[in-house]
Amino acid sequence: MSILGTRGTPTTGDLESADGLAVAELAVRSQGGGGLLRGLLEDWTSRVGLTIVVILGLLALLAPVIAPYDPLDLRGARLQGPSWHHLMGTDNLGRDLLSRLLFGARL
Repeated sequence: MSILGTRGTPTTGDLESADGLAVAELAVRSQGGGGLLRGLLEDWTSRVGLTIVVILGLLALLAPVIAPYDPLDLRGARLQGPSWHHLMGTDNLGRDLLSRLLFGARL
């Protein structure tokens, strides 16, 4: 049984006959003013996603401070694996991958 009226909007008569879940969903949607932010902060998966986005944003903003090497510097050893000097290794031109990743996040 549909809870939507003829124009796609819920009617009071339809709400009484609808499932409890659908009524609760409509009640949540009808709340205004900050409902989206409140909904994001209440759901744990949304908090995890928001935390990841904030951390990536901070890393991108702080790339010039955090990056151990210039991302365009070609003086490193080619295709070097991860080590204490290059935490993510180097590419085929000898550039530090961690530095390139941090500066690439700024785009």
